[in-house]
Amino acid sequence: MNQTGQFQLGIDIGGTFTDFSLSGREFRQLYVHKQLSTPDDPLQAVREGLGVLLSKAGVQLAAISRITHATTLVANAVLERKGDTTGMLCTKGFVSALDIGREQRYDLYDMRIEYPEPLVPLPLRREIDERINSRGEIETDLPEQEVLEAVRELNGRHRISSVAVCFINSYRNPVHERRAGEIIAREFPGISVSTSAGVLPGIREYERWTTAVVNAYSQSIFRTYLSELDAWLTNNGFTGTLHLLGSDGGVVNMDTARQYPVRMLASGSAAAALRCGQLDKTNAGSDLLMLDMGGTTAKLGIISGGKAQKRYDTEVGLVYRNKSGSGLPVSTPVLDLAEIAAGGGSIAAIDERGALKVGPESMGAKPGPACFGLGGEQPTPADANLLLGYYGTDSFPGGKLKSSSGLAEQVIAGNLAGRLAATVPRTAWGIYETVNENVSAAIKHYSAERGIDYRQCRLVACGGAAPAHALAIAGKLGMAQVIIPFASGVASAVGLLSAPVSFASKQSYRTALSGLSPEGFIKRFTELENSILRSISHEDAAAGKPETARRLDMRYLGQGFELEVSLPSGADMKSLYAALPDLFHEAYEKHFFTRFPDRDMEIINWKAEVTVAGTLPVDGCKPAGHSNGGASTGVRNVYSHKDDRFVEWPVVNRYALRQGEKFTGPMLIEDDECTAVIHEGDSVEIDDRLNLVASPVSERYEQ
Repeated sequence: MNQTGQFQLGIDIGGTFTDFSLSGREFRQLYVHKQLSTPDDPLQAVREGLGVLLSKAGVQLAAISRITHATTLVANAVLERKGDTTGMLCTKGFVSALDIGREQRYDLYDMRIEYPEPLVPLPLRREIDERINSRGEIETDLPEQEVLEAVRELNGRHRISSVAVCFINSYRNPVHERRAGEIIAREFPGISVSTSAGVLPGIREYERWTTAVVNAYSQSIFRTYLSELDAWLTNNGFTGTLHLLGSDGGVVNMDTARQYPVRMLASGSAAAALRCGQLDKTNAGSDLLMLDMGGTTAKLGIISGGKAQKRYDTEVGLVYRNKSGSGLPVSTPVLDLAEIAAGGGSIAAIDERGALKVGPESMGAKPGPACFGLGGEQPTPADANLLLGYYGTDSFPGGKLKSSSGLAEQVIAGNLAGRLAATVPRTAWGIYETVNENVSAAIKHYSAERGIDYRQCRLVACGGAAPAHALAIAGKLGMAQVIIPFASGVASAVGLLSAPVSFASKQSYRTALSGLSPEGFIKRFTELENSILRSISHEDAAAGKPETARRLDMRYLGQGFELEVSLPSGADMKSLYAALPDLFHEAYEKHFFTRFPDRDMEIINWKAEVTVAGTLPVDGCKPAGHSNGGASTGVRNVYSHKDDRFVEWPVVNRYALRQGEKFTGPMLIEDDECTAVIHEGDSVEIDDRLNLVASPVSERYEQ
């Protein structure tokens, strides 16, 4: 391939697989690759996978102008408690804030309720006798010598690698946190520092402090990985720019990523949402419901108008994966996605009632599902799908990872079938259906919480495992259409190619609307947007025209919780100020079906996001390796649960399908990254972008 083109590369490190994508502005071809992740050394999978992908495309690293990277490294460091030894400095009297938390029970009736242990245990916290009040006024000056001695003692006794500085009311006035950070950076250059107001200056100290702690806890390990990756790329000829994708779907530069690793907690799922956003723009119709199912977990998200909704709160390290409130709260910009313990590597087991369950534990990449032959000893959906005939032993990914049906049968028979008094195929079908039921229930719950009728959405299958389950799930839910994008098995890596440079932030500043002048309104947003622009490099800002989105968290005076109000784009600031009462009343009435026009309102949080367009449009890229004709590759024996026997299903090579072709199931449509399972009666059509647009038979699930 000609090396003069400007190529872009996407890399997504997942819990089980690492995905790659490559395309260019001049040579509109899309190359993809899937590589088994290497948790002990994430860079190993990147090196090996890049070698395969670049060789396939005939491209050198020197021809790559931009690499966009998503990774689970930060999330895994927290989940596995493998982050830095972190100390914490807090205001005197607040040393137990991380233990007290919200003082709420996430399950009212669980007598054995558990909470996650703080990332910084009590022996690694130190109190500092300083105080700033809620108006931002200094009541007790910062004792600088006390800060110095506290860090020196922590480092001498515990050899800390990082420290989180968490002072009360710092969101209103960060002067003490900043000064403490300067002292630590000057006297202890080997210790990384995170200040809570510097990470995200929001009210509610527990959430703000846990966010700062997560940032500090993952900072050194993340910086080390980025430095090693950058050095390896440079040594192998890469001269372009390396960017990281944040959990909100925005790309940040290396300096910003090193400073705020907490923003990368859920970057892989955000990349899949970006891919769905591309489909939403090119497929007119109802909203999209994303199902991103990989090897470890599955994610759900609503895509409307090409975008997923954003929020400023999430959780990490859940004690119970499906129970909100059982994890560590993190205040950082994220896409509004829900996680389900249903991946191809989730462990199938017998619960305390003697019933079959799948998850929440996962085999991950190491040792992985038993069928991979890498030492896995527990049954998983991947093993079940192989035994059912949905997966081929030499087809995934691209035949480079041979799967053993014998090993899959061994773990299902030894761990489950005997205890369930069922045959191995029947047990495998039970695993498959359990996953489908779990995801269906999660979709109902997720949609109900957001006031959305999922039956009016189109389901988009992303990730290596989703295409095998998507039509069965949609049929159970009565959804009319399923879209399986081309290269759906590496959808997150493809989404990275079009990720925009973006940075979002919020500032808590409580003020009554009656006491806010137009000048004060403009000043607050101007200061916030200027701080955001400092996190976007001049090179990135010059790549396109920056666009700013503004939102406010507002409430009626005296209420305890706020409601987000989006401000119209394109209007001048004085017009926005004048429209605030009407905007809030309309948002409140839409949410609560009432309004109180005579009551005063107040603003709690000011939010802004600056986005720079100008990324690579993926839609319209011709998939590399696509050919016309010769789609059929034979037949495979697939288990029929109705007849309790195996029957022949046709197998089709997805790379040979053409626009406009139509099929009716049963059939299997395979590519190098995944297999789409088309059940009996389901219909499929190939659209002009070579996506599979399928219609499931809902009647199959009606009783």
